[in-house]
Amino acid sequence: MLSQGKLILVVGPSGAGKDSLIATAKSYFANDDKVVFARRCITRASDPYGEAHEPLSVDDFQRREIAGEFMLTWRAHGLRYGVPQTYADDLVAGKSVIANVSRTVIGEARARFQPLSVVHVTASPHVLAQRLAGRRREDLANQKSRLDRSVPDNFDGGDVITIRNDEALAVAADLFVKHLEAFVGPARNLQPTP
Repeated sequence: MLSQGKLILVVGPSGAGKDSLIATAKSYFANDDKVVFARRCITRASDPYGEAHEPLSVDDFQRREIAGEFMLTWRAHGLRYGVPQTYADDLVAGKSVIANVSRTVIGEARARFQPLSVVHVTASPHVLAQRLAGRRREDLANQKSRLDRSVPDNFDGGDVITIRNDEALAVAADLFVKHLEAFVGPARNLQPTP
């Protein structure tokens, strides 16, 4: 699908800081109705300290998936994830959409949505381990499973930039916002909203 809007996929391992970068960028683009930040549906309960997702039961997720209510879906860590179809409608309407997705759906997204940019957020293994432990969302076995997760190496290409998020968040966030501005246009807020 060739759209008026642009799709930005944010990918990378658990603990790389994708949600933190997205939250910072969201504050820069807060007054821009042409930039939309996707809220994912996940078969996991709400967590006041985690991502503000839409929690769904497995049955509700399956019903919505069968009804075609997701533009992208995937499974990881024993959970199901989906980006609602309404964001594909936003692309058609000329809005740019920023979505945190699995690296496993990049190929499908490239085939279905253009123009597209992939932002690969990464960090060193010890930083990932520290961050996963600090979130206190999973037990040690699940943290190890996230660290050991192997995904297809299909995110190389001319539409990919890599941001290493090992140091202060502000460094990586600045790179992320600059990339978004280069791809979708300048943010309306010179400073992030609190």
